[in-house]
Amino acid sequence: MAKTGSFQLNKFDPILVSSQICAFQSFLYVTLSLILILGLTFLNINLSLSAIFDFRQINVSNSEGVLIISCFIINSLFGALFLWTFVKRRKLCLDFCCTYHFIHFIICCCFEGEFPSLSYWLLNVTCLVIMTVTSEYLCLKEEMKEIPLYQSLSTKADL
Repeated sequence: MAKTGSFQLNKFDPILVSSQICAFQSFLYVTLSLILILGLTFLNINLSLSAIFDFRQINVSNSEGVLIISCFIINSLFGALFLWTFVKRRKLCLDFCCTYHFIHFIICCCFEGEFPSLSYWLLNVTCLVIMTVTSEYLCLKEEMKEIPLYQSLSTKADL
C-alpha cells in the first residue's frame, strides 16, 4: 500500500486489519496483566485469570474490586495510545474499541459460563467510551497537523 505524504489510500486490506485487531487485543491483555500485577502485588493479593475474566471480581465493596476497576480504566488509556500509535485512523478507533470489548465479552462468557452482571457492563461501557474518545482525539490531532507544501533548501539541493 503506497503512502504519499501523510495520506493513506482507502483500500481495504483484511490482512492488515486482522493483524491490527490481534495485536490490539494482545497488547491490551498484556498491559492489563502488567497493571494488575503491579496493583495486586501492592495489596499483597495473588493474581489469577479471574481478575481479568471473572465479572464477579468487578465490585466496589472491597479494595480488590476497586483496584481491578481502576486497572481496567487505566488500561483503556493504554488502548487509546496503541490506536494512536499503530492504527492512526480516527474513523477506525470506534471499530477497534468495539471489537476488543466484544471479544472480551465472549471470552468472559466462556470463562464463567453465564451472562455478565450490571457492574461488568457499566465498567466496559465506561472503558469503551474512554478508549474511543481519547484515541479519536489523539488521532484527530495527528490528522490536523500541517502538511509542508515546500521542501527545505538542503532537500532541493539533493535532487
